[in-house]
Amino acid sequence: AIGIVTVSAKTYNGQKQAPRVKVYDTTGKRVASKYYRVTVAGTPKDAGTYRVTVTAKAPYTGKKTVTYVIRRASNPFTIKAGKTTFRRNKYRSQTTSIKVTNVKENAKVGKWSSSSPNVYVKGGKIIVRKGFYGYATLSVKVYATKNYKGARKTIRISVNR
Repeated sequence: AIGIVTVSAKTYNGQKQAPRVKVYDTTGKRVASKYYRVTVAGTPKDAGTYRVTVTAKAPYTGKKTVTYVIRRASNPFTIKAGKTTFRRNKYRSQTTSIKVTNVKENAKVGKWSSSSPNVYVKGGKIIVRKGFYGYATLSVKVYATKNYKGARKTIRISVNR
């Protein structure tokens, strides 16, 4: 009879993914794949939980249903800035472009945050206030979607004297 059924979890990759199943009899001995049939409820492509049913073939008997998980993948978005190093300007603010690219599944991009009130993002531009020098870290969050985990990335801005 079928004893234990194990199924390895996978990570979302955009492709249909067949589960890797291992079947053991009631004595703990591994059962060869020719002695059982595997059926999966649904199409295991998107992140989520699927039911896997293993039905024994002779000389084995029994049927077991277990769950199979496809985990969310990391969202590979990137931050692209026109420049990250500035020279201090006492008389006027400085700007450069910044954008978040390669966001998967149209994930919502959150608001920018800054470690300094003198360096911030507004309307797709990094703004460095006049007279500021030092370092600031800008960070942005991309929210989770059905198949991708949420994540936060940072970029460091340097303003030299």
